Amino acid sequence: MADPLRSIRFDVIADGANSLDTLRTLAIRAERHGFTALHVGHHAGQPDPLRALVAVAEATTRLRVGTRMLNPALLSAAQLARDIAAVHRVTGGRFELGVGLGWDRADFAGAGRPFEPLAKRAETLEAVLCSLASGQRVPVVVGGQSDAALSVAARHADGVELTGMRIVAGRHHPHRMRSDEVAERIQYLMRVVPQRFEDIELGVRAHLVMVGVPARNAARIIAAATGSSIESIMDSPFALVGMAAEIAEKIHACRADLGITRYSVSVGAMDELVPVIQECH
Repeated sequence: MADPLRSIRFDVIADGANSLDTLRTLAIRAERHGFTALHVGHHAGQPDPLRALVAVAEATTRLRVGTRMLNPALLSAAQLARDIAAVHRVTGGRFELGVGLGWDRADFAGAGRPFEPLAKRAETLEAVLCSLASGQRVPVVVGGQSDAALSVAARHADGVELTGMRIVAGRHHPHRMRSDEVAERIQYLMRVVPQRFEDIELGVRAHLVMVGVPARNAARIIAAATGSSIESIMDSPFALVGMAAEIAEKIHACRADLGITRYSVSVGAMDELVPVIQECH
């Protein structure tokens, strides 16, 4: 199990923020509210995330900045290495590289790249991370929970973000993974490279956030809207629902039972989560 004394951290993902002014405003709010980092996505039609992060860093003093999740298969490896080194330097070492294998075929099509099998995408990601290791060291977080993603993370990453996404009838559905499935994925990570496991920070993407309503009532509301069961929502590490104290208790239990210490939320949930951050700290 990962270090039980590792601090609990919260990140905000700036999904839908398509201007630098918006990102700067979000970054200032995130830092004020006690978030650890602000992350920018990497999808077709969005601004270059690495250049956007420079603007975010300039507007803050402590907030870490990063990508969630950059897909190296869509980029030039040489240019990526140069950009990462530049962003790391300009941000004063506050940059962290979040990478993934990619799952959206539209992103690959938009970049004019083939959508390779998962194993091939993992090889590409590993090759990029190996090439980056020879340059300036930046923290790396790998997103995903497939064997392929976790195997790459076990060998190269400082952190893992389990996305909680499952493919059902060809579509991605969030918060479908149960806590026992999460535990199995974490055990897999530990088996791949056991000697590194203690050094890897475990995180999740909290897809569901509802603060200020008793947990079972909140789960009942969400279950009616999503078709999930009340128990699965209350059990899921990807769902932060309930009163602030209830959610904080769940977060501390996940740290004790699963080693999870980092939570990412969307911009829409940022203000709502503030009482939980205060409870946890």
